[in-house]
Amino acid sequence: MYSREINVPEGVTVEIQGSNVTVSGTKGKIERKFKLAFDAKIQKEDGKIKVSSEYDERKAKALIGTITAHIRNMMRGVTEGYTYKMKIVYSHFPMMVKIEGNKVVTQNFLGERTQRAANIIGSTQVNSQYNRKHAG
Repeated sequence: MYSREINVPEGVTVEIQGSNVTVSGTKGKIERKFKLAFDAKIQKEDGKIKVSSEYDERKAKALIGTITAHIRNMMRGVTEGYTYKMKIVYSHFPMMVKIEGNKVVTQNFLGERTQRAANIIGSTQVNSQYNRKHAG
């Protein structure tokens, strides 16, 4: 049998129903349904989350490690939040990216005439900054 435990920090609430894990904190709520194999189980015991499997194989250990990492990241997300900074770079075709309502629109991607749009999901905040630097 192989298992791993995660301590639940203060201010974080974890609910487990089968393979569904819901983590709530000061910055919000995250739900995730895990695909459990190798008879893996997710349990809450004494302020800790225990992920275990009856099997001691390499793939079972990898699955347990992945699930614990996801739950740890969920806890971090509801307490600290996440910030991603992306840099948009082009080499030949000057690309234009702008925010229109709840979409991020890219124009002239690889010289294409049609626009590409990506939906902004949930309560995600997107900011755009224009920062042009010349080489030389």
